[in-house]
Parts: sequence; structure tokens; C-alpha cells
Amino acid sequence: MEDSLPLRYSVKDVHTGELEHAIQLTNNSTTPIKGDLIVPLVGNRTGRHYAILQNVSVQTVQDNSGNIYFRQNDVVIGGGETFRLQLDYYVLSFNVQYQVDLRTVEDYSKQSEIYKKHIRPEELIESNNSAIMSLARNLTKDIDCWHRRAQRIYDFVDQHMHYETQDYEKGAL
Repeated sequence: MEDSLPLRYSVKDVHTGELEHAIQLTNNSTTPIKGDLIVPLVGNRTGRHYAILQNVSVQTVQDNSGNIYFRQNDVVIGGGETFRLQLDYYVLSFNVQYQVDLRTVEDYSKQSEIYKKHIRPEELIESNNSAIMSLARNLTKDIDCWHRRAQRIYDFVDQHMHYETQDYEKGAL
């Protein structure tokens, strides 16, 4: 990579594995049953994790949240019979360490979609509480770089605070 690039990264701690998702449906009645089978798929394709479905080619559907499901229409299970499905995945996970050239970071437009979606202050996230502001100042008093200040505050929150999951998460960590 060239030295002038604003963002560099190195991959550390690579882990590979296999995941087996076994499904078994038993019809305990004497009458056949028929229906659609919908199964959530492991499909985390982020910058650090990949899960690749290996053994079946599937028809998938996606919901409004981006979750992907295996769908098989008109599954018939005879009386006293068992339906079995096994989904096998290869899993890759790794730790990425980013190195940002802070000399190349510029101001961003508050009108941009990235700002509106990921950066702008949200209700219940930023605080004007004097105790919180004082703690933040004390944590960052010896740091001039805004990125390192944010990292110091993030590390403090990550180590010392625990949140209860809400139905609608507002962001932050």
C-alpha cells in the first residue's frame, strides 16, 4: 500500500471453523402435514466475519431488517415421519487493525447521507450533563488529536458502563 493512503489496515488473529445447523421436524400425527419452511440463515457479511453456506443451494427471502432466510415451499411430512435439513457453513473471522493517517482527514458535510445516518448527534446519545462533560475533559486533557480523544472516551465507556438492550437501539456502542 502507498504511504499516502488515508486508511491502512492489517489483518490479525484469523480464525476458521465450521458450523452445522441441523433442523428436525417430526409429525407425531397420523395425518400428513404440509407447509412452508422458513429458516434464518447465518449470513453475517461484515468487515470481520464471513459465514459461507456450503452444502445446499437455497431459495432465500429477505426481511425489512436485512435478515436472510432459507425458504422451502410446500414441505410435506407424512404421518409419523421426520423431516431433516442440515445447513453447513464455513466460518471465517478475523481481527482488523486500522491505521488512519489523520493528516488526511477533512471536515465532512452535515448534509451528506453518511453524516445523517452515522455521525449526527441523536437523542439520548450526547449529554450536556456537567459531571459527564467534566469526566470527558479529564480523560482527554492531555490529548490534542480528536480521533484519539474519541478513542479514549470510547474505551472508558466500553470498560466501565453496561447497557440494557432496548427494543430500538439508538446507536453509540
